[in-house]
Amino acid sequence: MTVESGTEPTALVERLSEAFNTKDANAFAALFAPEAEFVSILGQRMRGREGIAAGHKVVFEKLLTGTRMMVTRIDVMPLSDQIVMMHAEWNRERLPEATATTLPPGSGVLTFIARRTAQDWELMAATNVQESTPPGAPRP
Repeated sequence: MTVESGTEPTALVERLSEAFNTKDANAFAALFAPEAEFVSILGQRMRGREGIAAGHKVVFEKLLTGTRMMVTRIDVMPLSDQIVMMHAEWNRERLPEATATTLPPGSGVLTFIARRTAQDWELMAATNVQESTPPGAPRP
């Protein structure tokens, strides 16, 4: 099974990272289908493009102020000719403009489902999971 179109679905992840780093909630949400869903690292479920924009506006202004995300790896698994699953590993760093409410540095994995449209690819679902050390496990 191959994934072919004018743009690779991984371009969505790259554009999502750019929108994250500029804290542009509308550009972030525009990558999603109108009926898409996003589950944040805090377990918050954002429904629809408008809900994704509203939810990210809040976190960009509070928890993610003064942060930058770097995507370090993207794996693509075609589920059909029209649908792919992607896992994107990310690292988050704090910048000098971080505030007292800014999240600490971290890393994790975003899981996406994307579908091909007549024009390009769009995100249908995303879940963000932050890596953590299990209780009792030695810290690296």
